[in-house]
Formats: sequence, C-alpha cells, structure tokens
Amino acid sequence: MLKNSSEMLETVQRFERLLAHPIKAAPPASSREPDFALKPSAVIPASEPPAPVVAPLVPTDFSGLNYTDEKLSLVLDALVRRGQFTLALLLDNEALPLAQAGAGKSNEVMPALSSVLGTALHRIGELMGSQSVAVISADLDLLDKAVLTRFSIAASTLYLLIVCPQDQDVREEAELALGEIRSILHREDAQ
Repeated sequence: MLKNSSEMLETVQRFERLLAHPIKAAPPASSREPDFALKPSAVIPASEPPAPVVAPLVPTDFSGLNYTDEKLSLVLDALVRRGQFTLALLLDNEALPLAQAGAGKSNEVMPALSSVLGTALHRIGELMGSQSVAVISADLDLLDKAVLTRFSIAASTLYLLIVCPQDQDVREEAELALGEIRSILHREDAQ
C-alpha cells in the first residue's frame, strides 16, 4: 500500500522508465534457428508412466497368533503396508488406542485428533438427521490427510484412523481391514 505521495511519485517514475524502453519482440518461430538439434535416433518415443505396484487385497493370515491385540496389530500392519499409508490406529469410543501400525505423528496427537473428528462425525450426523455418516477426512498439512472411519461392533463404537498422502484413496483398504477387525472382535465376543 502506498503510504504517502513520495512513494506514489517513485512508483510512477519507475513505471515511466519501464515504458520508455520498448521491449524487442522475438522473431517469428519459423525464422529462428533451433538452439540445439537432435538426431532422429536420439528422439525417445513418449510412453505411458508405469502403473503403481499395488498389493492384492488378500485377507491376513492369523496362524500362530493367540491374542486379539496381536491380531489387530497384524491387520493394521497389513493395511499400512498394502496401502502404503503412514499410520493406522484402531481406537475405542474414548479415543484410546487398541492397536497401531506405522510411524508418524506423536501418540498423543492422533488419538486427540480422532476424538475431535469423531465428535465432528457425530455432530454432522445429528445435523443431517442420520447417523449413517461414517467417514470424515481432514488435511493435516500440505502433504498428508487423516481419514477417520466410525464403525460399530455389537454395542461398541470403534474408530479406524488412517494417515496417508492427500491424493490417496483409502476406501478399499479400509473396508478390507474393517472386515477383518469385525471378524476378530466378533470371534472374541462369541468366546
């Protein structure tokens, strides 16, 4: 912003100096010589970029595992590995971690974030008159996002929090992991 008349005068003078020196136009493209010449053999044909390597969506093998937390951690490890995610957390309704895989933000920040996002999910459901709203996403920074999925098993509400690059779609991987988590926890309820 120009604060006084001397700054305005200086700006006008700079503008006039720029206008006083005409800019030379470049010659037409047809009359210019190329800066470099390529031999026909040096031209590389354009090809499509290679497709990303995606691990198949295969259920996790639980053979040899006896404890629920080991099984849940294995499911989250597989989720992080297959989806190339940064972090996956399984949390209870109080935002207490039940299982975790991957590395990333501090252990205090992610449960707190899931609590805030879980509250937002609940509030959005109330405003829309439907509790079927189950997924919410928030950008953490310019590169990463957090995706929180709410799901129920018996009378318990649980949350799956995934941290991944913003351009990644987590739905398929999350659905596979949720199916495995449900089957593990249903078996535990039945015992």
